[in-house]
Amino acid sequence: MKKICSLFLSAIIVVSVCLLSAPAALAASYSGSAGNNVTWSLDTYSGVITFSGIGDMADFTPGSQPEWSRYQGYIKSVAVESGVTGIGDYAFYNGGSGFKYQKLTLLDCADSVTDIGKYAFRGCRGLTQVINAGSLDKIGEYAFLSCTALESFDFGQVSDIENGAFTNCESLDGITLPETLETIDSAAFKGCISLSDVTVPVNVATLGSGAFAECTGLDNVVINTNKLASSDTSVFYGSGSSDGMTASFGNGVTSVRKNLFFNCTNLKYVNLAGVQTINENAFANSGLVSVNIPSAVTSVNAKAFAGCNSLTGFTVDSANTSLSANSDGLLMNKNGTSIVRYPAGRTAESYTIAYPVTSMSIYAFSRSDNLKSITVASGVSAVNNGAFEDCANIEDINLGSSVTQIGNYAFANCDMLQNLNIGSVTSIGSFAFFGCDSLHSFTSSTALKTISSYAFSNCKSLTQAILSEGLTTLGSYAFSHCISLIKTVIPSTVSTISTGAYLNCDTLNDVTITKGVRTISENAFLNCGAMTSITVPSSVTTVGSHALGYSYSSNYTPVNGFKIYCTSGSAAYNYARNVSTFQTEIITDSVDEIIIDEPADNTVPSVRDIIGSITDFIIHFDLVGFIKYISNTIMEIIQKINIL
Repeated sequence: MKKICSLFLSAIIVVSVCLLSAPAALAASYSGSAGNNVTWSLDTYSGVITFSGIGDMADFTPGSQPEWSRYQGYIKSVAVESGVTGIGDYAFYNGGSGFKYQKLTLLDCADSVTDIGKYAFRGCRGLTQVINAGSLDKIGEYAFLSCTALESFDFGQVSDIENGAFTNCESLDGITLPETLETIDSAAFKGCISLSDVTVPVNVATLGSGAFAECTGLDNVVINTNKLASSDTSVFYGSGSSDGMTASFGNGVTSVRKNLFFNCTNLKYVNLAGVQTINENAFANSGLVSVNIPSAVTSVNAKAFAGCNSLTGFTVDSANTSLSANSDGLLMNKNGTSIVRYPAGRTAESYTIAYPVTSMSIYAFSRSDNLKSITVASGVSAVNNGAFEDCANIEDINLGSSVTQIGNYAFANCDMLQNLNIGSVTSIGSFAFFGCDSLHSFTSSTALKTISSYAFSNCKSLTQAILSEGLTTLGSYAFSHCISLIKTVIPSTVSTISTGAYLNCDTLNDVTITKGVRTISENAFLNCGAMTSITVPSSVTTVGSHALGYSYSSNYTPVNGFKIYCTSGSAAYNYARNVSTFQTEIITDSVDEIIIDEPADNTVPSVRDIIGSITDFIIHFDLVGFIKYISNTIMEIIQKINIL
């Protein structure tokens, strides 16, 4: 019995030993080439894949995966031995269907890796750590895209972080970017929602679009670089914690670059110590609630704070020798005679620009959505470029007698503008009222001399444009795309109706061209679908191609039945005759602008009437109708001569 028990215990021990040693017995290793001088080996028991050799690993593609991808279920960590300098493109790419490399948690780069290729670890959602990356110089685009568990990263001596390298690395926090860093490309850290603090190092010269966008945990951003020429738009778009983000500028930073915090709606506070210049759109559309301009600041672009709809006022250090703030919180020049920037969050619905103000910066009021009424009192001579651009709720504009110039884009896209009193204005700049969708009527004064290109283009509710005598310049596309325009009067003092002046005015059918106009330029009335006829005075000596009676979609097409009332031998007559689908007989005439209607049947015309009937005519594009008209006219004339 004892012998049986002894054998039984021995069997149990043997089985136990076999079971305990099974993983080792079942473990396997695989190996192969990873490039010209690089090899790989995988120990399936430990889950470590090791890369050895000299130089860069080979690059791969989504359609040409490396050999080790077939064993991806075993891989727990990646170890790169000294001598290997680069991890190839798509080396551990997790894309397409399925979830690969589920067990991979660690990347050990050793001290020789300088380059991690594009998409190298894309979608490795279990990867938590990257260590020993002290020699890294470049991290390829989307290299760690959606590595959602990645908590820390050794950035070593990196100089270039390419597009999307860490996009949606939701657990990444506490990063320290090295002073060797020069480029942070577009979306490099987009969606890194655990980032709470970011310092942009001194040598960064490129910040790409959305580089830190949608980092909703950011509390503090410190900018230490003064090397940015500008930054792309929306670098911090959608970023900032719910409590608000603070931006600060380090010692030696003298300029806040263009677009730096554009559209950063959760940016509430800014520390500008040491800054001298604040450039275009630097904080535009941000959530700033207050701004103190320190003594060192000498220049602020008015668009720098455009659209900051929570900003109710500026304060300025009393030691500042260039700038000040008035009692309404407007940013002014030092002596208060020029408006630099109106705070867009100011709640007042109206504002009067009055003494001692004599000027305003370009874009001084742009994107101030609370404003509904503006009065410019005497003393101001010009409404500068873009001064009220994109003020979406302005309804009324009253310009004092001293204002003589309205600049380019001055009131562009003021969607609610209905009432416009331009007073003594002599010049309206390009795009000045572009896209003012609620403007119904415009009548110029005799003081107005110039309407520049696109001045009233895209004013979709404008029904009439009456231009008074004295106007000399009607710019190209001035009233183009005014799709509700019905009536316009062009005075004799305008010598040229410029290219496309009334292009795509779909409803225009009442056009008066006063004698004195000399040129109707190409495409002037192209695609004016409601216009069936037009009277052209004999003063017109040039009619440009497709100026009258044409539509255009994919090609130029004469409007069926379109009529031009003119005098024989005139430019308008010759214009019509040169249309390939039109044939006519030239009837010379010395009488200007006589339009004779067909007499009633019971009327006996005089010889003068008969001659008038011969000399005046209607030119149109309906060839059959024209021939029929000429035949009937000749027969009537013969009958009338017989009667006489």
